[in-house]
Amino acid sequence: MKQIFENYKNKSVVSNINFLTTAPSARALHNSEEYIMKTLRCHLSCLTRKRFLLGILAIPCLLSTSAIAQTNLASGKAINATSTVDVYTAGNANDGNQSSYWESQNSAFPQSLTVDLGSTSNVNRVVLKLPNNWGSRTQTLSVAGSTNGSSYATLVSSNAYVFDPNNSNNVTINFAGADVRYLRLNVTGNTGWPAAQLSEVEIYGEAGNPEPRDAFAQIKATSYNNMSGIQTEDTSDTGGGRNIGWIDDGDWLVFEDVDFGSGANSVNARVASDHAGGVIELRLDSVSGSLIGEVDVGYTGGWQSWVTESANVSVDGVHDLYLVFNGTATGGLFNLNWIEFDTDGNNPDPDPEAPSVPQNLAVTGTTSSSISLSWNSVSDADGYEIWRNGSLLTSTSSTSYQDAGLAENTEYTYTVRAFNQAGSSANSNSVSATTDSNNNPDPEGTNVAADKTVTASSTLSFLSVNNAVDESAATYWESNSNAFPQTLTVDLGSTHYISQVVLKLPNDQAWATRTQTLSVQGSANGSSFNNIVSSAGYTFNPNSANTVTISFAETTARYVRLNVTGNTGWPAAQIAEFEVYGYPDPVPPATPQNVTVAGGTSATLYLTWDSADLAQGYEVLRDGTVVADVTATSFQDTGLTQNTSYTYRVRAYNQFGESAESDPVVGTTLDESQNPGPSDQRGANMPYDIYQAEDADVGGGAQIVGPNRTIGDIAGEASGRRAVTLNSTGSYVEFTTEADTNTLVTRFSIPDAPGGGGITATLNMYVDGQLEDTITLSSKHAWLYGPETNPGNSPGAGPARHIYDEANILFDRTIPAGSKIRLQKDAQNTSQYAIDFISLEQVAPIPNPNPGAFITPNGFSHQDVQNALDQARMGSAQGVYLPAGTYQTSNKFQVYGKPLQVIGAGPWYTRFETPTNQTNTDAGFAVSNSANGSTFAHFAFFGNYTSRIDGPGKVFDFNGVSDMTIDNVWAEHQVCMFWGASVHDSTIKNSRMRNLFADGINFTNGSSGNHVVNNEARSTGDDSFALFAATDNGGGIVQNNLYENLTAMTPWRAAGLASYGGQGNTFRNIHVEDTLVYSGVTISSLDFGYPFTGFQANPTTNFEGITILRSGGTFWNNQVFPGLWMFSASKSFQGIRITDLDIIDPTFHGIMFQTNYVGGQPQNVFQDTILTNVTISGALPNPAYPNRSGFGIWANPMPEAGQGPALGTVEFNNLTLINNGVNIRNDSPEFTIIVND
Repeated sequence: MKQIFENYKNKSVVSNINFLTTAPSARALHNSEEYIMKTLRCHLSCLTRKRFLLGILAIPCLLSTSAIAQTNLASGKAINATSTVDVYTAGNANDGNQSSYWESQNSAFPQSLTVDLGSTSNVNRVVLKLPNNWGSRTQTLSVAGSTNGSSYATLVSSNAYVFDPNNSNNVTINFAGADVRYLRLNVTGNTGWPAAQLSEVEIYGEAGNPEPRDAFAQIKATSYNNMSGIQTEDTSDTGGGRNIGWIDDGDWLVFEDVDFGSGANSVNARVASDHAGGVIELRLDSVSGSLIGEVDVGYTGGWQSWVTESANVSVDGVHDLYLVFNGTATGGLFNLNWIEFDTDGNNPDPDPEAPSVPQNLAVTGTTSSSISLSWNSVSDADGYEIWRNGSLLTSTSSTSYQDAGLAENTEYTYTVRAFNQAGSSANSNSVSATTDSNNNPDPEGTNVAADKTVTASSTLSFLSVNNAVDESAATYWESNSNAFPQTLTVDLGSTHYISQVVLKLPNDQAWATRTQTLSVQGSANGSSFNNIVSSAGYTFNPNSANTVTISFAETTARYVRLNVTGNTGWPAAQIAEFEVYGYPDPVPPATPQNVTVAGGTSATLYLTWDSADLAQGYEVLRDGTVVADVTATSFQDTGLTQNTSYTYRVRAYNQFGESAESDPVVGTTLDESQNPGPSDQRGANMPYDIYQAEDADVGGGAQIVGPNRTIGDIAGEASGRRAVTLNSTGSYVEFTTEADTNTLVTRFSIPDAPGGGGITATLNMYVDGQLEDTITLSSKHAWLYGPETNPGNSPGAGPARHIYDEANILFDRTIPAGSKIRLQKDAQNTSQYAIDFISLEQVAPIPNPNPGAFITPNGFSHQDVQNALDQARMGSAQGVYLPAGTYQTSNKFQVYGKPLQVIGAGPWYTRFETPTNQTNTDAGFAVSNSANGSTFAHFAFFGNYTSRIDGPGKVFDFNGVSDMTIDNVWAEHQVCMFWGASVHDSTIKNSRMRNLFADGINFTNGSSGNHVVNNEARSTGDDSFALFAATDNGGGIVQNNLYENLTAMTPWRAAGLASYGGQGNTFRNIHVEDTLVYSGVTISSLDFGYPFTGFQANPTTNFEGITILRSGGTFWNNQVFPGLWMFSASKSFQGIRITDLDIIDPTFHGIMFQTNYVGGQPQNVFQDTILTNVTISGALPNPAYPNRSGFGIWANPMPEAGQGPALGTVEFNNLTLINNGVNIRNDSPEFTIIVND
């Protein structure tokens, strides 16, 4: 993928809607006229809705002077969120930096963001922002306000707001002035990413001078003006909201301007503690001010077991009230929810009493995992404590409670207490109940729906139906809105005896109580369903983990369906987990059919067969002997004798027995001379030789690891997918040189630092047994974590990836051919090491081509070089010569005014470096069209990037220029080497790209006539070589570009070669190997939401002489990608010609054809697509994806939820398929694959 697509990958979907507001949607209605009138303050009273939609683009935005002059009251204030992801914390939303942002947990709406203004202010406007380089999206949200942090009133009802990059991704919400201290944004939807996202929340109004606090009204602890040491958390106490906690000895908080009137003589404090507690000192006007009283707090039964403690005080007038906390307990003293003062004159009940005892506690229902209770209401109670088996369970304001998550067939005893500010009542009567017992063979029951195939009548694109069976209640499925009834159906795979369904929503207080009306249905065949449980309302309550259990008499079904007809919490069906409990029908599996020998080599035969009903696994018999026990429907039999026949049978088994053996099939190994391989060597011809570590000599405990395709694994991310580890003292890998060399580059992996950021280590190098030098290695630029779409540097973000980097050294002598170069871990080399390969090259400095015509900088600073460029520009010099040395730079060199030649002494000698004590410094060359015809040659550019960032980080960022030459440039640790928009007739040649965080080379926006020739890219963080036919930044169609003699190795994100649209472009003599997570080559007409030109019929787009080796991976929600991915998407897909294509050993399959769908409808079909002289070998089933791998050619019928089968026609001439699990798999009924001899 290209960096121009990063707005999509970094959670943005570009919209073509340019209106300032949205039309009514399923989630919210937006009164467009009223909104525009308030925002623009224009007189539009006579404007109809139709006229508004047609004419709004012509109306200027006129902000009032008073609005502009207002102060952002949210700046630097306390802010918190219901959830965050990784480094995208709530604090990013009011840090004054529009580039940083808050993001909530994904697929878990609703989410909220709350700002504490510190004191009550009159507010009337909110401005919301996203990073201004993100694509358009619509977020649905409401605005609420509160004076106490617990009771919120709606200020602006839920509306859909468009964040448009053409409007700097800013949204302004005006409303009638309101007095609030806390302002909350409740977000329920986002069309660009399945999470709430905000980079800045600005609140405007008049701060003013609020009235003093009333001491005789309840003061929420979280409404403090300042504090030391404490934190806040959600509270389960009556009234909800948040309490303060994590209180230690010496912590304090202050409430400013508290009015005690003519006097207060008592105070009540709502507290909870799981420890010995402590003391609350009440002091006036400072931490050490006058002590007016002390509240003793003891053990209450838990951190959320709330009681009211009282103390005498003596105070009058207006003061700043300080609460100073003292105690000796470690791990926290107590929690505090609120305080309230009292006086005999203001208290109608000078001697408050605890409430009466609740009466008639009773058990109202049981299941195998829950017990329901009810009791009579107590008139003077604030709430009720539920005690189970003598321990406090929770508190509630209701007179009923369902205790969920219990063990089956187990007795529990309950009592209930009422409480108010004066304390708690005595215990109610005691009741006992025993949970139900399942009658399954397994007494604990089994969720037989987990990870099974599940379908829905509708689904939102980012709330996958698979979320309902992924065994995580944090993710959920949601249907289309306002479209009841909706169904959710799970296929158990075979007939099961079932007796219980458990339904869950996310266990989060943000998911308020709701009732969904539904029935449970069953079917034997998936088409005719009968009611198992008739329609009823089921309440999901966060106090009982948002879990509903539905038990019923044992019945049989293969398909179990929920038919949902209503939801009081949202106008759609919502299920986080659909669990079905039961056991399979005790029947042995069917006999495997269509056992096939799919191919082989001189020592290996590949077997495949159809899945057998009810099978848990398969035994493979060779010549009557069991040689394998597998769960996949394929097997690779190795270690065989060449030119020998073997007979195979397969039988299936499950816990109830074995099937009969399949029909026999005979396979014969090849002669060694017949083993398949690339037809010839393709790619770049670079001036260095690569020596793979696994082919070298190893000793001293060194280990050759691999092969595998596991991301984050030493072998799985190595070229050739094998490497050598040096983990013990004395272990080594030794290479014999084939040519003279005075340089060495090694691709290596060493561990990350425990908290990220990398480590530095050394490794000794020997030549012919003598210590030659020590090379320094660093993992600073490696080790990313989390999903492949947007990994980060924090080890806590998820699984590791991008674990390799490179190091280089220039020797002070020439090492002759035939020498032995050894990398060895000695005692002083303290890390663990993995070596992938080394490359060796003989180099010499390139002299000044014409000392009389080239300016030489006076030094090695950025300004020295810029001065030389300016001198050459303003004089008669041809350019600037950069002698050998290291040049420091931290920004862009400006090249303009006339064509210049910027020439170095060679990339081993002339090197630009960005500051090593910084990261992600944007530096490189900015060139204007007044310098058309310039040349940049023979130097290296080493950056300090450690993560992916959209926009900056390009060594060459060209726009609107022509006739440029980039020759023999080495770029490493940057985002991109080259990005060109509307660039013409330019050449990039003989260059090397290493360890980048996005594309190597990408031309876009009408670029034409360019020549990319003889370049090698290793470990790029996006497409190594790309062409994207966007038109958003000017230019016409991308056409007549030639990419040839190119090599891409180990791209760690995206493809080695990618072509998106255009015409007359040619790609030839290209070698791609070991793409880690994506296709080796991508040919796609997806526009990613940008103005874009699809593939044109004439002139054709041509691919000639392409080798794709060991490529493919998983990306975008575990979609599997092939060696060659062809995607007919948002624009036309036609005029494609592919000749002489070799795909060898793909990770999943050779070629995948896929069509994009929007709203359930296909966009464009395959037309006029011809492939000639194609060989695909070694596409074998992958056990992790047995139903989506092992195909030489695959027409994908369902890439992900909401998509559909491939459409159109493709044609093959001279197609050769060898050693594939299945040669051609076409499950797309309207897709035709024509194969000619």
